[in-house]
Amino acid sequence: MPESRPARLALVGVLVTGMLVALVAGGALLFRLATRPPAKPGLATLAALPSITPPKPALALQASAPPATPTPMTRATLPPTWTITPTREPSATPTPSATSLAATRPPTLSPEQLAQTYWEGDGSGSMWDYQFDDGSYMRFSVLPVNIWVGPYGGTTLTQAHETAIQEALAQVAQVVPVQRVTNRGFAHLTIWLMNDTEFERNARCSDIHLAVGCAMPIFTDVGILLNTIWLRVTDQHFATTLLHEVTHGLGVLVHSPHSTDLMYAYQTGQPPRYTARDLNTLRALYSAPAFAPRGN
Repeated sequence: MPESRPARLALVGVLVTGMLVALVAGGALLFRLATRPPAKPGLATLAALPSITPPKPALALQASAPPATPTPMTRATLPPTWTITPTREPSATPTPSATSLAATRPPTLSPEQLAQTYWEGDGSGSMWDYQFDDGSYMRFSVLPVNIWVGPYGGTTLTQAHETAIQEALAQVAQVVPVQRVTNRGFAHLTIWLMNDTEFERNARCSDIHLAVGCAMPIFTDVGILLNTIWLRVTDQHFATTLLHEVTHGLGVLVHSPHSTDLMYAYQTGQPPRYTARDLNTLRALYSAPAFAPRGN
């Protein structure tokens, strides 16, 4: 039966009303989406933040020696104090060279002081890398340097260890005044002598299973240098390793590229004595300014 005209008009009114309601609801939803605040940063954003740079590892001396056979070295016979050779005036003005390169940083030492040293390193670092902005270096400014040496835990020391300690301090005293103290609280350099178990458990060395000794210099913002050294008492070259690490502790933070020098990075069986290059590098450091911002 055909619908009446009033019924059709009512149906059309219902459809139009529904469409209007849908349009209003859709517009409100779009408005809410457009005005929503941005989402808070998530883990991906936080993960992009820069991380803290880890400190440099301790300077370690490894027992494994390179294949090259070192040549015998003789004991250095240089005087205990540094003497500077007067700089001579050039006899003629040198011709400029287009290929000469300027130094990356101005040296604080004269050419005479840097002669016969390994100050500039072997390509993997140099003492200039440890120069502060004011041209000073990380070395002790108050002398003599107090050194404490003792056993750690149940480690037993022998007369050979004691003799090696005395001879190492005598080698250092050729350049830097040092004294051995019995109270560790007054020490600038603390040297712990450990057996293998204590060393691998407590020494702060990198490559702990290969290292026979290491030094960890701590330099504060007021210029105070405090060092801790760890050594294996079972090391067959204990006396040489001891002198090597004490030299690191005094501020020589580089290794020599010469296998005959005591400050070579690997054990080569050399006697526990400085070569001329070892002595001159230590002299150069203690002829350079010491970092002491408060006059220490």
